[in-house]
Amino acid sequence: MPVNKTYEVTVQGDLPGDATELDPLQSHAPAPGMVLRDRFVLQRMLGAGGMSKVFLAIDRELEDSNPYVAIKVLGDSFKEHPQALTSLRREVNNSRQLNHPNIVGVYHFDRHDDIVFMVMEYMRGEPLDEFLRKHREGLPWDQAWHIIRGCGEALAYMHDHGVVHSDFKPGNVFLTEDNEVKVLDLGIARTLDEALATSNTTRFEGDALLALTPQYASCEMFEGQSPDRRDDIYALGCVAYLLLTGRHPFDGARAIDARSNELVAERPPGLRQAQWQALLKSLAHRRRERTRHAQEFLASFGPQTRSRNAGPWIAVTALLLVSGVAVGSWQVYRASPEQRFVDEMLVQYRDTGDPSVGKEQVALWLEQGAQNIAMANAAFAGDEFDRGGYFLHGSTSSAKWVYDLVLRQAPDEASKRAAAGGMLQLAAAYEQPAQRLAEMERPREALDFACRGVAINAHNPVLGGLLPALAEKVPNPGVIAGCKDLPEGTLR
Repeated sequence: MPVNKTYEVTVQGDLPGDATELDPLQSHAPAPGMVLRDRFVLQRMLGAGGMSKVFLAIDRELEDSNPYVAIKVLGDSFKEHPQALTSLRREVNNSRQLNHPNIVGVYHFDRHDDIVFMVMEYMRGEPLDEFLRKHREGLPWDQAWHIIRGCGEALAYMHDHGVVHSDFKPGNVFLTEDNEVKVLDLGIARTLDEALATSNTTRFEGDALLALTPQYASCEMFEGQSPDRRDDIYALGCVAYLLLTGRHPFDGARAIDARSNELVAERPPGLRQAQWQALLKSLAHRRRERTRHAQEFLASFGPQTRSRNAGPWIAVTALLLVSGVAVGSWQVYRASPEQRFVDEMLVQYRDTGDPSVGKEQVALWLEQGAQNIAMANAAFAGDEFDRGGYFLHGSTSSAKWVYDLVLRQAPDEASKRAAAGGMLQLAAAYEQPAQRLAEMERPREALDFACRGVAINAHNPVLGGLLPALAEKVPNPGVIAGCKDLPEGTLR
């Protein structure tokens, strides 16, 4: 089981500006039995890479039954490199801001004599590269998609928070014993803001550390261009291809060599045309031709891929079925609460739209929204409330964000109607977690979900019925994030 712990991330004492300021006279090589900061007892080494070693350790200050953490220390060969400590510090800072179920948790950054280390979530399982050595012919679709989706969601979340991983590869993906997918090692990740600030003056730091992995690095990374989320998309495409076939898409050739030789990957068996086109777009040799966002890749590559032009009509058909519409019952349909909601949304967004937005883009957004709701419902079924909430409202690629985007930018009424139908389903998706959390005597969290659903559809009877009882159990309910969007007086 992965360890879930909350740490106060602090730095005890002054950390040097770079690794050259460490005092070699105080050098103590980390080894099993060593105690760091009178707190972390190193047990055994879990692994080693070019920049670091990772140890299993016991945290003496933990009082629960599972005191194990992972300690990552700077490797001896990099201690005197002027950017090594900067890289490790960046990994901590990046990881601290990324709270996602598919990204490894990082808790603490400190030093003990000349040993600079960080404390991470300890996970039981194996790295993806080791796992794939036992599956050299590739994986069945369902198993491969589970891993691809977890990796893609982690990268999408990172990109939404302005972070580019820059060294995504199977060795930086971990599969836990509970079949969770975790992306780790952000040691050379750079924020987009940093990239923009330094793109004209500083060569990418990962190149200086020789930390790029040639088989998964984009052409632009070899050329020293500033980091871009599409670098991660290229690596994700390589990993997806490897998972499905057991082979690198260009037989291990570097991207720049594949481009020079005009290499094209062979189509993996079993992929539909739309999926194959999505994979090819992620592997484009030129950045401008590559998929722009990980969620876009997942939406196009996923198992539910449909004809994009059919998206709005499928959503409208689903809305008709949900509303209980049959041929000859138009008057009943018009009078339903669901249709009234849709009509109100169409009136609200009647004068919005961007004529330059194409039908294919709108259909892709609608499809992405539907997939996010499906993934949220699956997470809620396993009581993964934070994960489910992320898909509904937790990022700039969530279902709510996507449907809002269609309502504001779609130039035609049919697409807006489909997005309004998606909003109905989005509001209904909050029913399950709100009811379940209420049963678990977690009224504050239940109220947050109920409020979010009611803020979308004030006519939802399930959520509306839950609100009064939940609000009575929670002091000052108006300060809860989801309830701030409700009209004043709703909770009274």
